[in-house]
Amino acid sequence: SKDIILHESETPRKDAFQFSKKTGAHLISTSTDDHCLSGYSQIAKELPKDIEAVFVPASSGALAVGLFQGYKKNAVPHFFITQTPRVHSLVALDVDESEITSKSSMADAISDVVGARKDQVHEVIRRTVGAGVVVEDRFINNAMKILVKQLKITNPSPNGALAFAGFLKVFGRAEFP
Repeated sequence: SKDIILHESETPRKDAFQFSKKTGAHLISTSTDDHCLSGYSQIAKELPKDIEAVFVPASSGALAVGLFQGYKKNAVPHFFITQTPRVHSLVALDVDESEITSKSSMADAISDVVGARKDQVHEVIRRTVGAGVVVEDRFINNAMKILVKQLKITNPSPNGALAFAGFLKVFGRAEFP
């Protein structure tokens, strides 16, 4: 359509903010806007009803909070919130900082250092008897190897493998068999 304009930007957040100020358009930020939660809550309908745990990579925590809201009416699984050594503002109270051996991470999509949804995420962890998990690169590398070898997924990303890497860490499989 000629009414749609695609704008590429090196600074998309800044440009989106400026555009919303200029035009009055509503800017939805998953970090702080609760409108996004209802969309994330719908994911619970797509997951099996009998699962015991979900591993949720979290930057702002909106996915975890929305998914939890989608489960409220059904059997709620344990929620394991996965973050990285570089950014773990949502799970900082739930992890032993001495176990973190690096401050970097190949999973660079986890970037929200503010953690505005921290209280909500901690409530999800508490109510589901889950945990916060800081996932180091060795688990992410192992997860990507398994995804390639066992599931034949070509070129998995570190960000895409973060939830599975959290599973491997929690259940003690740091090394590829």
